[in-house]
Amino acid sequence: MTLKPVETPGWILDLGGGGEGVIGQLCAERVVSIDRMRQELESASGDALKIIMDAMDLQFLDHTFSTATAFFFFMFTLPQKRGKIFGEIFRVLRPGGKLLIWEITIPPFPGGEEELFVFPLTVNLPDGRKIETGYGCPWPGYNQSVEDYVRMAGKAGFTIKSSQVSNCTFYMELMR
Repeated sequence: MTLKPVETPGWILDLGGGGEGVIGQLCAERVVSIDRMRQELESASGDALKIIMDAMDLQFLDHTFSTATAFFFFMFTLPQKRGKIFGEIFRVLRPGGKLLIWEITIPPFPGGEEELFVFPLTVNLPDGRKIETGYGCPWPGYNQSVEDYVRMAGKAGFTIKSSQVSNCTFYMELMR
């Protein structure tokens, strides 16, 4: 997967910005990365401002950000909590703001002994750096598709500006 720079004025809110800190590496000091887990933020590369915070209860004022990002973030959240998170993102985005989502399609759990869904990912940054990583989450009950995100986005008040599916991953740009 090749990422392009995120063009936006002001700060970028990055949900789940711990781990590899991909958006923090991509956009550096323009990023406010939040994650519930201190150790994830401590291990993240890049110059982002890192804050321990739960996306279900964002501690920012209304209309604070012009852009929010979720780079393989939602797959780590319980499906029943995703709608609340969409509502919080909508609240902290300025009118006309955008939410950028990179995610993976997770099919329903087929049963069996393997109860983790795992996929490897290579991220190519514009400056030539490569991030080799993998993401995994519990499988039973965590299935998701681009259609699920279209529904959640609409319920929260977002409109779909663009959506692209490539193999098992998808990218969406939503507008407030």
